[in-house]
Amino acid sequence: MGIKIFEILIVILCVVDLTIPAIGYNPTIKRSDILPFPGVFSEFNKEDSPFRVIADDIIKLQNYNAVHGVHLMGGYDLPVLKKYGDLFLSQNNGNLHNHNWNENSELADFLNVKYYFNKGSQTPVSSKYKLIFNNLNYRVYENLNVFPRAFMVYDFEVINDKKGSLDYLKENDFRLRDKVLLPAPPEVPFKRYSSSSDVLNNVNFISYTNDLVALEVKTAEDGILVMSDVLMPGWVAFIDENKIDILSANYAFRGIFIPAGDHIITFKYKPLSLTIGMILTFAGLFIAALFILFGRRKKRDSNDPVST
Repeated sequence: MGIKIFEILIVILCVVDLTIPAIGYNPTIKRSDILPFPGVFSEFNKEDSPFRVIADDIIKLQNYNAVHGVHLMGGYDLPVLKKYGDLFLSQNNGNLHNHNWNENSELADFLNVKYYFNKGSQTPVSSKYKLIFNNLNYRVYENLNVFPRAFMVYDFEVINDKKGSLDYLKENDFRLRDKVLLPAPPEVPFKRYSSSSDVLNNVNFISYTNDLVALEVKTAEDGILVMSDVLMPGWVAFIDENKIDILSANYAFRGIFIPAGDHIITFKYKPLSLTIGMILTFAGLFIAALFILFGRRKKRDSNDPVST
């Protein structure tokens, strides 16, 4: 009896230990004590479409994604895809000591950087940024040239080597709103237009979470949906519930061929490691159940009186 109670207490302890820390973020500390700018970020949460925020080295925003749901350019202690790192170094001219994206680059527009936090006037700010907030501690600028997180294009350039791709993006980034860089031509040929505005199209987000993105896409012509989220292994895409290949767009990001018409596009994060982990977990539970079952049977058999 005592052993059973001990086993139950161990299970309860494990469940509590795994769930309680996830209930709140720093529950013993006031957010205002460690995360300033609450007014600005509450305004950000009113945005209908996803966007990114960038800041200079003096202002640290690492924890704001977890608390306010704000997407930061640098993420937070995450593994960086090599291609994304290549692009970062390219736009910084290979400078390893500069840890931030260049907010004045057109690549920042493509990467959906809508707001820029600046400590005073220490960093020169491009004319594309409009000052929307200012106090003694920091300034917030809005990028008037920001690209949507996802948009349609109807033209493409094919370059399949690293150096050529990085050079092209660095020198021709002003055309990324109308033209996508691909490592190979699309399997389905389509009529090309030099400007995306020449084709009637509309892209709206239905949902955007860490492992699921859904969009409604309407286009009068065949084209390519470009999304400035990194093309990480484990992501799969569906068009009207039919699985479709994800293209490598602009060297490190996602693209999908979209036929003319109205469609629902879904990105789901389903890494192989998750499937393997689930299989191993259930296999472990099954084996543990067998040990418990046969262990009890063996114990019961040993306690049965021996007939003579």
